[in-house]
Amino acid sequence: MKMAVRKHTGSAIAICLIACLHTCGVASAQQPEQATRVELTPMAGYQGQENFTDATSGAKLRLDGAHSFGLIVDVNVTPNSQVEVLYTSAKSALAPAAGGPELMDVKIEYLHVGGLLVYGHDRVRPFFGATLGASRFSPNAPGLNSDTNFSVGIVGGVKLFLTKNFGLRLEARGFATQTSGDGAAFCNNGACRIFYDGDFFWQVTANAGLVIAF
Repeated sequence: MKMAVRKHTGSAIAICLIACLHTCGVASAQQPEQATRVELTPMAGYQGQENFTDATSGAKLRLDGAHSFGLIVDVNVTPNSQVEVLYTSAKSALAPAAGGPELMDVKIEYLHVGGLLVYGHDRVRPFFGATLGASRFSPNAPGLNSDTNFSVGIVGGVKLFLTKNFGLRLEARGFATQTSGDGAAFCNNGACRIFYDGDFFWQVTANAGLVIAF
């Protein structure tokens, strides 16, 4: 029953996000034709930590906060909405929550697509949006498999344009990754290293980037 609830929750979130993107497309059809604007944003940020449970001992583990790097591509749909593609990568570490030496390094990757609503037409442009895609957690330990799951995200921030084609982007972003059916990860031949704490893995990031528009 728990697994069924989790699957229905993830499906409902996905349907809502897809409906949001469809609405942007309909709005685009109602707008007069305009030159397509593309924004490339190389960015850097910091991801918060999250907790796991050790599958062997039952002890609490933490995935440390880490610096992240990535690229965002935004394409105008209407003057006030954009389609967004996002890729980020971070190198974190798994360690005992109570303190002690690190157990292994973990690479965290997000690949998402979604939409933004952008306000204002001048140099200060607040925005918020939603995305969906995949999260991948890759342990740097012999014999352990990577874990890839469906995830959704929300984002809010502001774009500060210094000129028409260059600006700064400041944002806060949250990711919710739906965990696998058995709640375990980093497995090898049926033996797993960690258990997720809950049906979703939550992570919050703060990012800054340079917007290049053309």
